[in-house]
Amino acid sequence: MKKITFFFFLLAVSFGYSQTVEVLEDFEGPAPELALNNGMGSATIVDDPETGGTRGQVLQLITSAAGESWQQAELTMQNDWMDLTPSKTVIVDVYSDSPFNMLAKLAGPETAASPESATSDAHSGNGWQTLVFDFSTPEDGT
Repeated sequence: MKKITFFFFLLAVSFGYSQTVEVLEDFEGPAPELALNNGMGSATIVDDPETGGTRGQVLQLITSAAGESWQQAELTMQNDWMDLTPSKTVIVDVYSDSPFNMLAKLAGPETAASPESATSDAHSGNGWQTLVFDFSTPEDGT
């Protein structure tokens, strides 16, 4: 059974054109609420997978070969909302040893005043890589 494993280190939102970044989740505290859909394999908090890694705790998502061609994991923010008013960019550090494309979607009850939005980025499959999701050019027509 083929499975693709990838890890989220941190979820961050950059504000404006400055280098200021607000870390919204680093997986060091209580685990966030997660939901797995469409045959997604598993989600657990584990140590940095890189040999000698210094990134602490990370979220490990394992996809399932028996699941849908697209699989979904929902991460519910615990203590903060993503305010994309100053900048519509979300930055996520991801570890993978297999290349893949990731679609990121913002949704939830707080989006009543603004539409849900989705955009994507690609991972090369060569260890840790920073993926940048620019919601100013959504791919789902919103």
